[in-house]
Amino acid sequence: VYDKVTEAAFNHAQNEAIKINADYDADLEIILTSSVYNKSDNKFVEEPLEQEGEILECALFNAFAYKNEIKTLKNLFKQCKLNVIAVAPIPYTMVQSISKTNLPEKSDYSLINLSLDSTEIIIVFGGGLIDTKKLPIGYSHIKEAFANTMGLTLLESDKVLKSYSAGKLKEEELDVVKKCLSDVLYV
Repeated sequence: VYDKVTEAAFNHAQNEAIKINADYDADLEIILTSSVYNKSDNKFVEEPLEQEGEILECALFNAFAYKNEIKTLKNLFKQCKLNVIAVAPIPYTMVQSISKTNLPEKSDYSLINLSLDSTEIIIVFGGGLIDTKKLPIGYSHIKEAFANTMGLTLLESDKVLKSYSAGKLKEEELDVVKKCLSDVLYV
């Protein structure tokens, strides 16, 4: 069962490489397989193969990377006389860190990681990472659109957005910024 799920995930990863990078010859390798959850007749179970039931559901999270990127990283680490002990995607490590908090064990939630040039959305179901999507829109894009809409320089835009995030704007400024951000972020 796990092999079939991993094969389907590999095919999906290759399709994503084609869609995103137009890379029809993506030479991918699996860098992580993690069990998200197992269910037998709609009940969570630890060991699905030891259960009897009519419906078996297994969810895995698989992560892939380009083989040449992994090889390059390993060579770089070797030249620096460092050992590679693990390669894991950041979303996975974020979810693992959050799982160590007081959050209920089988929680459903999403995480949004807004970086300078992109936004990553992380979907968690049953306490396990299900999927990630990266959008090519980040803080720098929002800051630029905000500056253009408000007639500000990039530096002024950055200051206003940071004041907004810190909750330091006056009420009348807050309304204007909220309206502008709503227009800028409307998709």
